[in-house]
Amino acid sequence: MTTKAFEFLAYEKSENGVKDQCLPVVTLTRHGKAETFEEAIGFLLSALEDRPAIVDFDPTPTQVTSAAEAERDRQRRSDERVAAGGKPIKPRSEKQLATDQRDRDRKNAFNAHLQMLGDPVQGAVSWMAILAAHPALIPTIRLTSPESVSAQIAFSKTLGRRFAVRVRLKESEEISIFMRSIATLMEASPETWILLVDAGYVRNRVADNAATINSFLSRVRALMGTTYDRLSVVLLSNSFPKDSLKDYPEVVDMAEVALHRTVAASWKVEYGDYMSVAKRPKGSGSNGWYPHVDLVEPGSWRIKVDLKKDDPQGFVRQATALIGTGEPWRGRRICWGTKVIEAVSAGALKVDGISFTVPGPWLSIRANQHLARMARR
Repeated sequence: MTTKAFEFLAYEKSENGVKDQCLPVVTLTRHGKAETFEEAIGFLLSALEDRPAIVDFDPTPTQVTSAAEAERDRQRRSDERVAAGGKPIKPRSEKQLATDQRDRDRKNAFNAHLQMLGDPVQGAVSWMAILAAHPALIPTIRLTSPESVSAQIAFSKTLGRRFAVRVRLKESEEISIFMRSIATLMEASPETWILLVDAGYVRNRVADNAATINSFLSRVRALMGTTYDRLSVVLLSNSFPKDSLKDYPEVVDMAEVALHRTVAASWKVEYGDYMSVAKRPKGSGSNGWYPHVDLVEPGSWRIKVDLKKDDPQGFVRQATALIGTGEPWRGRRICWGTKVIEAVSAGALKVDGISFTVPGPWLSIRANQHLARMARR
């Protein structure tokens, strides 16, 4: 998961017993108007309550709009409004312009922080140094170069801390750097590190992905020899649809469960996933949205989609329809997410101070159910 608001809300709202059964793999994102990742780390630690988590960060810079660009955009929107018969948009006041500039300064400071962490020589070690003050956090080795990996391993030894290595199988450069770094990684006891094998999006391609994973693990096993047998390996994957849910049947199988079952028949691998969160391309959904309410079942999602576009009352209708499914609803894992569905079915579109009138907050409802379900598999 990431520390984006609604993904993280799903974890925050989970019961302690559920949290105790999970080892989160967390990608830090910018928190609020922060200039570094320290605020996101504090946000994470407060929810973990001394539980461990594997931590990495999102290296994507924050977009910064210059004062001139902002003014051109304001003028364009004002002209469009006038052309449509409306009143022009008022120019920004001096106070508003000063606030805008402070926001730009913070964004630029955050991007400078990211640039420091992305330095090909010292960036990855600087990242580990940030986490050094937080014993519950397990750093993820950055696969930027074999030399950088070597420096990170040396630093981790001074910490006496476990670490994780996440290899995204759809990134050939990461695989190459990892394979070239195995000898260095083996300088650390295999009990002190976790290999995260990330297959990414696997919908409709379970067999192909299983073959890729089998090939990868075979290569790793050949390089590590019997040492491999002492290593913790976790398979990560995701299959929640990235495209319009109205084009899917009501019940959608979880390919991540099927993939893990297939791979586990040949290899000792632990289960991991993306918490039922769709990793949609940036800008998707710009043509509006269909209200949908989801139930997480043992190996599938039951998705009730309302075909009246952009209508918040569609969530009420589909929450009611989901509760009316009989046995599927009776078999739910009772958790914060399902309690919100019950409240919305009764007509409440604001629960726990959160408005459930747009799709974003509903992500937390599905993800919270997912955690409750998977923690007790």
